[in-house]
Amino acid sequence: MTAALIERRAAARTHWSVDHDGTSVEFAVKRFGRLTTVRGRFDCFDGSYEVDPEGTTIELTIDADSLDTGNGTRE
Repeated sequence: MTAALIERRAAARTHWSVDHDGTSVEFAVKRFGRLTTVRGRFDCFDGSYEVDPEGTTIELTIDADSLDTGNGTRE
């Protein structure tokens, strides 16, 4: 007879924070019936990513005043 014991261990909580030197928040939006695309970025943001046995949590905070599309009149 063979017996096996299987032990299930909960994964430890793991937390990462945004690396501002290697991360960017960018977007692209189609305008005028898809004829043009406006691209831009947000310069001020912060965030984190956490994984634990209960699930995953992603938090991202963006400062809307830091919008940069390269066109001052648009912002």
